Amino acid sequence: MPRRSTGFYGTKRSPLVFPTASYGRLSPIPSIGKGSRGNPPRHQRLPGGSHPPNFLAMKTSRKSNLPSLILSIAILSVMTTAVIYSPTLYRMFCAATGYGGAVTINRKLAADPDEIGPLITVRFDTNVAPGLNWDFQPEVRQVETNIGLPTTVFFLAKNLSDHTIVGRATFNVTPDAAGYYFNKTQCFCFEQEKLAPGETARMPVVFYVDPEFMHDIDSKGITAITLSYTFFEQDSGQEAVEAARPLKSASAEQEEKLKTATSAEFSNEVHRK
Repeated sequence: MPRRSTGFYGTKRSPLVFPTASYGRLSPIPSIGKGSRGNPPRHQRLPGGSHPPNFLAMKTSRKSNLPSLILSIAILSVMTTAVIYSPTLYRMFCAATGYGGAVTINRKLAADPDEIGPLITVRFDTNVAPGLNWDFQPEVRQVETNIGLPTTVFFLAKNLSDHTIVGRATFNVTPDAAGYYFNKTQCFCFEQEKLAPGETARMPVVFYVDPEFMHDIDSKGITAITLSYTFFEQDSGQEAVEAARPLKSASAEQEEKLKTATSAEFSNEVHRK
């Protein structure tokens, strides 16, 4: 009689089996395969025809990721728009609400002797962002003036290119503690300004340091302030050029008004920290 092959404990080796709910009997472990459309074969599905959790999770994750992607794109678009228009929007918001320390007052250009304080140095820093073919300089690099005394200075901007360019300037005052007390007339900031080829504008700025500056513990030890401007290139297409303010003529008009003015509108757009 032929000899039987035996496994452990002298029994005949047999395939490993497991119970299945669909047939109610033991059957060999099925080989892993794929059915149509990437789904498991019918005999590998759970009772009731549902897919195993891993396949279900893959399909669910694809659907759940779509709203998140759309939301991310929308947020990115809003942030990009806010960055582009933030200077103008911030100025309009502050002017309407007074938020962030933005204050506009009408003040006499001839200071009251009782409001004049000690000398302070004010320095001027000018910058042109890459891509803008302008020259931008202060007429003087610094002045010594009295706290509380309105002081007029001039800045020069020249278009070095052979076509009209639109620019927009932003400003900054340092140290930060001094910015809250630094007030100036509405100048060339946050406006779309244009210069024709080779054109030069002479731009007046009147400023004063509020006498309260001397009594603030954070600022009373400061002896020098820096007013810094940076010009950035803007869209210089035909429509943008037509809509922009002519920097040369507008500055000349403002200078003429200041010659006979007894008071001026001063603003402070620096947020107190």
